[in-house]
Amino acid sequence: MKIHFFFAFLTTQNHLSESPEPIKMMVIVGNNVRFSGPNDPSQYPTVSWVFSNHHNANIVNYLIAGGAPRGEATPAYQDRILSYAAAQTFVLLEVKEADTGIYNLIVTDSNITLKHVELSVFNDLLRPHISSNSNRENSVIALTCTVSTKVQSITWFAAGIKFLDKRFSLIDNNRTLIINMAQQSDSGTYTCLVENPFARASSFFQLTIKRLPFATAHPPPDGTPGNNLGTRIDNANPSPIDTAMSS
Repeated sequence: MKIHFFFAFLTTQNHLSESPEPIKMMVIVGNNVRFSGPNDPSQYPTVSWVFSNHHNANIVNYLIAGGAPRGEATPAYQDRILSYAAAQTFVLLEVKEADTGIYNLIVTDSNITLKHVELSVFNDLLRPHISSNSNRENSVIALTCTVSTKVQSITWFAAGIKFLDKRFSLIDNNRTLIINMAQQSDSGTYTCLVENPFARASSFFQLTIKRLPFATAHPPPDGTPGNNLGTRIDNANPSPIDTAMSS
């Protein structure tokens, strides 16, 4: 199941206005994003737009010399931007998830930051995949929800099962649901819902807890009577069960 949500500000080009506060933008992969310069570019003869993620990278440098503004894009961005030197503005074309990060407009001489833009780029959501490490009674079961793209939230649901039980816990940013000392009553349909600001997708998994087999007791060699109740066999390395997904 996939449902798309589109925000009013999402257009072919997303315009960013000047503000003393950080400007936050969220867009879908493939859109163009406009990064606007200051209200009066003539006050700042030399400025640079810089992208900061794990490291800083200059995008384009603007210079007002002899009254004629000009801009020079760095090699990595020459084919990725449209530049408007008079406005100290550029448009980043067909954004990718890797473009997520912070964009600063910096005055070259004084190192003053004029603009601070936080861009988050999200891919279209694909259906997540749910897997389990075990289906044995009294074992620790881990249901893991795997998604190939960046998401904002992961939520688990279960039909007819009480998550208030202390045996249930979530780890790895809600990607994995842990069931301690699994019981047959924990059998049921588990659903993983993933969301970002523009879409949501889900998958379900049918978990059936299997009771451990009992071994038949044999009389010991010395003739001493055996234990009529039998001996439980614990499977220390249960094999993975088949996964089930549906839209």
